[in-house]
Amino acid sequence: ADLGRELAEADVAVVSGLARGIDAAAHRGVRAATAGAPPVAVVGCGLDVPYPKAHRDLWEWVASAGLLVSEWPPGVAPHAWRFPLRNRILAALSEVVVVVESRERGGSLITARLAAERGVDVMAVPGSPRSRASLGTNKLLVDGATPVTAVDDVLVALGLDHRRAALPFDPRPVPDARQQLVLDACRVEPSNIDMIVGATGLGVTDVAMAAARLERDGWLVEAAGWFEPTGSRLGAP
Repeated sequence: ADLGRELAEADVAVVSGLARGIDAAAHRGVRAATAGAPPVAVVGCGLDVPYPKAHRDLWEWVASAGLLVSEWPPGVAPHAWRFPLRNRILAALSEVVVVVESRERGGSLITARLAAERGVDVMAVPGSPRSRASLGTNKLLVDGATPVTAVDDVLVALGLDHRRAALPFDPRPVPDARQQLVLDACRVEPSNIDMIVGATGLGVTDVAMAAARLERDGWLVEAAGWFEPTGSRLGAP
């Protein structure tokens, strides 16, 4: 819980699966933070099916204060096989993966493996060699994971320290490849659909759909058929 709170107060977004144990403790720590980054959680069931039920308050808090993510539609039950699948999303969202405790075959080791395959730094908290809860984390350290003994270890891995906070968490959806091409074209100069088509090589329909999605998601602002990134001249209040 302390690590979650300290990371949040350093403006680092904490991402977990809201499972029992360390996941819940991490986000309780974030909730106790006096300020900082909002919580992010990826769950293995429908967003309307809090699991475990004892975490309903934490679940609702994450949904209201930050971002609650699921690839499953509403009503989908929390079957065990779905949880390892969601770990790939946890790994994809993370700049650094920290494993606090894990048994020898713990689910968090799946996240660590997927993160390593993506080139994401894997870190682990050392534990007693006599503790089953630390068998997995200690094995990660043997295999080359970076040890974590204090929040500063994580901040260093992220290229941050207490004097330089992380960039604020951006809740907007990440643009896909086509949307990114359209966004980049509009960053060069204010553009209409025809100009974006010429700059990107995409079809008119693809450009129109991407621009509409970027506008809806808060990346672009449109005025009289011209598109420009939010916060620029067209988007200024």
